[in-house]
Formats: sequence, structure tokens, C-alpha cells
Amino acid sequence: MSPQRESVSPESRPARRPDATKGVGDGLMEVSPESRPAQRPDAIVGAGLAVVTRSAEETEALALGLGPFIPRGAVLALYGDLASGKTCFVRGLAQYFAGGTPIHSPTFTLINEYGHDPKLYHLDLYRLSGPEQLADLGYEEVFDSEEICAVEWADRAAALLPAARVCVHFSHAGGDVRRIQIEDGAQVLRPGWQQCRATARDNL
Repeated sequence: MSPQRESVSPESRPARRPDATKGVGDGLMEVSPESRPAQRPDAIVGAGLAVVTRSAEETEALALGLGPFIPRGAVLALYGDLASGKTCFVRGLAQYFAGGTPIHSPTFTLINEYGHDPKLYHLDLYRLSGPEQLADLGYEEVFDSEEICAVEWADRAAALLPAARVCVHFSHAGGDVRRIQIEDGAQVLRPGWQQCRATARDNL
């Protein structure tokens, strides 16, 4: 069966978006530069933030806190092994941009759409047979749009990703603990985006 797009519209949007200026919570822990993971393929060298989350809820809260700093047209490339927190992160983005619409990893679809103004495009490339399959779906229309785009398994379409993107790396750190590194070397995010960790506890 050939991949299709699926569009999901939320019944309602959130009453308000989180205030990105509130105080730092103690749920998430920032990692010192010395303990950050080694540079990975496709990583954009530049300003970054490394955070440790201790549950799926904390991973979602981190993405929710990042929401106010993501401009229209942004592409977020998500890297990491199975069950490393990528889909949880997308759920957090959906809480901000799509009113908490349930997020699921596509089975026969590569692209799901959530919300509106802006939409959140969710690409899961785990089952991608090759970059040409994504090209057949008109990936340029998605990447060049004024919507928000989150790409799981971004390494499987590295040659097709825009140079101006946010790279988010996920890794297991034992049990439910996840190490997440956000790199914004292309300065896609709005100034002050590192404050996203400050609202994490309030978003839980």
C-alpha cells in the first residue's frame, strides 16, 4: 500500500499557551557541556542545550515549553533509537500547536497533519524505503511551507532536509531516563529558546 497523508483536526485549541518566562522547575536537569553526548552525524554545530528527562511526561513538557520559540516554517529533525523519546517529544509539540490532539506513529502513512494556523506536520520515516519515496510525496511542499514540521528518523532523509533546521538528538540513559540535546546552529528558533526548560515543571 502506498503511503498517504492523514489529516487530524483538534476539536479545540488550548485556552492559553504556556508562559515561557516562569521560573525554573526541578523536574528536568540541564547537563553540563562536559557530559554532553559526542557529536553525531548530521548534527548542526552551534548553540545547543542538553537536558535529561526522567519520564515520558517530562519529555513532552520539554517540547511544550519549546513551542513558543518555534516560528512558522521551522523544521525539527529528530534523531535517536527506537523508544528514545521522539514521539513523546512530538506529543508535546502537539499540545502547543494542535490543542493536545492525540499523536500516533503512522503505519501506512509517512506524513500526518495536526491542528491549523499553523499546522503541525509529523513525518515518521522509520518505514521509508528510500529518499525517493519521500520525494514522491512532495516533501518540498512540506519543508518549504509556513507550517511546523517535526521529522522522526530524520537521518533516513538527510540529503533532503533543509540546511536551516533544528536538530534534536535523543538517547537512552537507563530506565525511563532520556538525554536530549537540542542544536540550533542555524538560529531557526526565537531568541531565548533555551528558556524552554524553565517551564518544564509547570507543564507537567
